[in-house]
Amino acid sequence: MILSRVADGLYWMGRYLERAENTVRLLLVAEELATEVFGLDEDVARSEWHDLADIFPGPALPERATRHVAGLAAHSLQALTFSAAHPNSVYFSLKRARDNARGVREALTVEVFVNLNETYRELEEAAKRRLVDTPTFRSVLGYVPQDDIIHADLPLERTLRYAARLRLPSSTTADPGDGIAQNIPDVDHSDTEFDDAVL
Repeated sequence: MILSRVADGLYWMGRYLERAENTVRLLLVAEELATEVFGLDEDVARSEWHDLADIFPGPALPERATRHVAGLAAHSLQALTFSAAHPNSVYFSLKRARDNARGVREALTVEVFVNLNETYRELEEAAKRRLVDTPTFRSVLGYVPQDDIIHADLPLERTLRYAARLRLPSSTTADPGDGIAQNIPDVDHSDTEFDDAVL
């Protein structure tokens, strides 16, 4: 049986994560479209950012920021990504999701909590750097934790055997590790630990 407090925390954590994801998707699409049409029609590019502001109402942008499309884009990206005051920003949504996750930590796996926390911290660090160029925004908005969930101290052969079991269909009858030992060079890898650089 799940407590109503835990159910409520999990529900809102999920909703805020969903909001952050949808905001990121719309920001990436708006930025891509505005960049592509800017050379053809500046008004259409400007309207992309105004439409986004209509979808995600928040604090008004400074008047000087809306004169040029590049300034409008930069301020819109900044506000909808990093603003703690904007109720629809990615930062605000991730912070609320993280706050809810902290309240129901006992109901979450370690991986879920760690990934949520690391994503929030990455965004927080990016906000401190005051990013202004669009390619950097794309890399921040496209950030996905890349840490593998395989134990770092696992020997190489066991790591490969485990990865093969995860990727092969469950109907596979042969042990997927049987061919692993023959494909590893003659160096003794029995004590070699898993290394991200190897894969």
